[in-house]
Amino acid sequence: MAIPRAISVRARPLPPGLLLVLTVLLLIGAAPAQAGVTTIDTGDRAAVEAAYRDVYLPAAAVRAPAPPDGAVDRCEAGSTPAAIQGATRDLVNYFRAMSAVAPVRFDARHDAKAQQAALIGYADSTLSHAPTPLSPCWSPAGAEAAASSNLGLGHAGTDVVRAYMDDAGPGNVAAGHRWWLQRPSTRTMGNGTVGTANALWVAGDTAAPAGPRFTSWPTSGYFPGPLEPRGRWSLTAWDPDLDLRGATAAVRGPAGDLVVEQLPVDPTFGSLVFEVGTLPPVRGPVADVYQVTITGLLERGDPLPPYRYAVALVDPGAGASPELPLPPGWRP
Repeated sequence: MAIPRAISVRARPLPPGLLLVLTVLLLIGAAPAQAGVTTIDTGDRAAVEAAYRDVYLPAAAVRAPAPPDGAVDRCEAGSTPAAIQGATRDLVNYFRAMSAVAPVRFDARHDAKAQQAALIGYADSTLSHAPTPLSPCWSPAGAEAAASSNLGLGHAGTDVVRAYMDDAGPGNVAAGHRWWLQRPSTRTMGNGTVGTANALWVAGDTAAPAGPRFTSWPTSGYFPGPLEPRGRWSLTAWDPDLDLRGATAAVRGPAGDLVVEQLPVDPTFGSLVFEVGTLPPVRGPVADVYQVTITGLLERGDPLPPYRYAVALVDPGAGASPELPLPPGWRP
């Protein structure tokens, strides 16, 4: 499998010890498996809160067991428990449903190879997209999966998927892990977990592009405040005719205009990533609304009108405030 570019990334700790790495991949095929949640209407606060409560929270709480005694010494990868596998898939599809893109299925062949990649990372206490035969517990299948996956180390279980979406740290300014999880054309992925090591195969089967021209994170409409990605927001264009390289973002919050830091647009992913700083937590029934305006978009070299949307951060446990609906133009 050819790799046009590989980037090893050390993210800031999300819990202590987190390490995320990212690669740029060529697309390969796979066979489908099961799917999870499919749609979430972000214009419906009750639906957003229900999905957070009933899908996200239970799935994110699943913890991975430690490998059996001696298994790593013997380089026995084992298999990811069904509870971890199902919850990881549900989290991936939760984030995709929030982004209005189709769910994915986990392919058993990708799962098996990703398990081998997770074993290499766990045995070596580090992560690499290009492990060598000198790496502990190296195998051809593990090396293939390492080159085809988002990789995480230091998480207790399925919460690593949240870390991929946050894409925190100075090495993740392209928000590439997030890009792979939001990619509309993806139809299959795979997952392997060994203790605190994870390999999420993201270069799975694809279909003809379908879905939105843009995805943002946080998404437009109601959005669970606890999932606000620690100030690192992004907009991705999936239409190849669209160009965000010269675009800029402005954000107005409840207290006025925010200081926004533009991050470099990575030519591989093309996402506009911008930092909005540390936002106050949302408490109570009233949503904190942030109006986003993107200017400088091009389509086939021609300028487009400003792209506007609103993010309404909510406290999922507080209940809705009926007197404050979403502002006009919240959905682009």
